[in-house]
Amino acid sequence: MEEGLKKYIECMEYIQLHSEYKDRYGAYLKNVTDEANRLYTAREEGKQEAEQKIVKNCLNYGLTVEQIEEMVGFDPRPYID
Repeated sequence: MEEGLKKYIECMEYIQLHSEYKDRYGAYLKNVTDEANRLYTAREEGKQEAEQKIVKNCLNYGLTVEQIEEMVGFDPRPYID
């Protein structure tokens, strides 16, 4: 068995035997998951803001919805007021 995996298994077995560490580890995992979700959400919101700005600028230049869609590769309709 790979050394890193063996060490991980030993650590998990130790945590399972000691409820205090098990609770701490559970809280740690929750924090890591929450932070990953926050980063994902922020990234998605930033992407949507950028797409909205691109669509607005294209419309200001007089491009049609079809031209914008062909140029940017996504449907601009959700970003049009």
